[in-house]
Amino acid sequence: MTAAGIDAVSAPFDVTDTQQVKSAIDDIETNRGPIDILVKNAGIIRRGATEDLDEADWNLVIQTNLTAPFVVSKYVGRRAAKTGVKAAETETNRKAMEIAAGQLTIDYVLDERARELLGEGNRWIDLVRTGKLLERVRKYNPVAAANIKDFHVLRPIPQQQIDRTESEFKQNPGY
Repeated sequence: MTAAGIDAVSAPFDVTDTQQVKSAIDDIETNRGPIDILVKNAGIIRRGATEDLDEADWNLVIQTNLTAPFVVSKYVGRRAAKTGVKAAETETNRKAMEIAAGQLTIDYVLDERARELLGEGNRWIDLVRTGKLLERVRKYNPVAAANIKDFHVLRPIPQQQIDRTESEFKQNPGY
C-alpha cells in the first residue's frame, strides 16, 4: 500500500492479549494519528476430529477468531470515527456510530455487513438465508428488480450434475 502512495502502517501484536491490543492501538494513534481503516486478519485453525481436539487448542481458536476481533473492534470503535474539523464534529461522528438495541434489526445487520464486506463475501447466501433476497434486490438494485423472480432463491443445478446422477434428479423450479 505504501508503494501505491497510501499512508499505511502494520502493527503485529498478539490479538489474544488485551493489553497488547490496547498498547498497539495507543502506540499507533500516538505516533501516526487516528486509525481510519482497521484490517483485522488474524485467524487460526486446528484440524482433526473433534474428539481428538485438545480443549486448550479449541479455546485458542475461539480466542483468536472470535474474541480477539471483538476486543480490537471494541478498543478502536468510537476512536475510528472520522475526525472532524472541530471537536464537536468529531463527537457527532462518534455518536453516529452508536446504535440502540431497538435499531438492531436484520436489515441493519445486512446493511452493516454489506458496508463491511464491500463485495468480499457472498451476499446471495446471506440474503437467502435471512429471507431478504427478493425484498432487497427489488429495493436496492434497479437493474435486477424487474427480473428477479421467486425461484431465484434457489440456484440452478448444473446440468452436468443432473446428467451424472443415476436416479431422477430434477432441476430446481424455474430453470
